[in-house]
Amino acid sequence: MITGRPAPLAYSTLACPEWDALEAVAKGAAYGFDAIEWRGGPDGTIRVAWADGRRRDLRQAIRQAGMSSIAVTAYPNLLSGDPAEHARSIATIVEHVQLASDLDAPAVRVFLGIADDGAPESELRRRAIASLEEALRRTRDVGVALAIEPHDDHVRAEHVRPVLDAIADPRLGVVWDIANAWSAGEQPGVGLKAYDGRIVWVQVKDGIGRGRNWRLCELGAGEVPLEAALTDLAASITARGAPMPPISLEWERAWHPDLAPADVALPAAHRWLAERLARLGSPA
Repeated sequence: MITGRPAPLAYSTLACPEWDALEAVAKGAAYGFDAIEWRGGPDGTIRVAWADGRRRDLRQAIRQAGMSSIAVTAYPNLLSGDPAEHARSIATIVEHVQLASDLDAPAVRVFLGIADDGAPESELRRRAIASLEEALRRTRDVGVALAIEPHDDHVRAEHVRPVLDAIADPRLGVVWDIANAWSAGEQPGVGLKAYDGRIVWVQVKDGIGRGRNWRLCELGAGEVPLEAALTDLAASITARGAPMPPISLEWERAWHPDLAPADVALPAAHRWLAERLARLGSPA
């Protein structure tokens, strides 16, 4: 049984590339979600180029809808061997941290990125650690955390946990994407153990197959052991006396336009998640 506040249910705006930000708020609230995980970057629902007034208007709309923002996604490449790319990536994180702050979002999701020069793993790890430390230093006074998304060649906990271990700053955590790791052959229990105490929020999606054969599907229709993973998460959280982290649906229609549109997928996913969390004693 989960104790403390209910787990906020959020959704990522990857689900709705055709909606603007205000529509994402209105429809998310109508479908029962508590919060939004905002896609940033050059093609995002929100942009770092927005003026202060537009940011204020969106923040006000979120509050009036009774919702919140759990995070903003940035797209750095912290593994690049190109000094210019390294500088651009850190600047991107800093810009998105300010955008997150303006929207009352407590975190920015970052990717370690993709190696571009054949450097060994030890060097890639050094680059990632140095970049994250610099980004944290530059945003020390903003009050927004950074959360690593396990992805690409660094989707497994064995690659991400050493980076977390090297940076003790409590503003650095991880997004536990259960299905990402599953699709790469990692059992949920491995990630949960590795990331215990550093999980900022949890992303959920479902799919069938592994590796190159991986394909997405509706929650509950795939092979990812989401219910078991959420049950184990609840047990871990309860043991530490901590609140359940936000649970965010990642319906990747922006990358896979063949998936059902958000108006169909979001209500169904909300019902599925709310039912499962209610069984754990954390009704959404």
